[in-house]
Amino acid sequence: MATYDGKKALIVDDFPTARRLIKETLQEIGFECLEAADVDQALKLFNEEEVDFVIADTFMPEKNGFDLLRTLRENPENEELDIVLTMMEDHEELVSKGEELGMTGHILKPFDVFSLSKYLDQMHKKEE
Repeated sequence: MATYDGKKALIVDDFPTARRLIKETLQEIGFECLEAADVDQALKLFNEEEVDFVIADTFMPEKNGFDLLRTLRENPENEELDIVLTMMEDHEELVSKGEELGMTGHILKPFDVFSLSKYLDQMHKKEE
């Protein structure tokens, strides 16, 4: 299991419990974590902090994970940023939309520290 010491993750989910669980999982593998309850808060934090990784829920009220993804990818400086969307189900339409908008990958909820760490390791191996 790789460690991500010194890396900063931005967790975006409208459910506090989901954010807490993701935060605990990411902290176990070395990430420092920032949390946002919605897209607007996430964009504010993103612009204030240096973020290495974004994990966002696909479905949130008002603006959703796709809106965040679209906004972040509009800036060419974010081209290499890892952005993962979380989903409750592996719907082909959702995955296709995310890929079209430039998501790095997706992961199904619920997940544990081992499965998320393994996923991140696989994601980074593809990039090498």
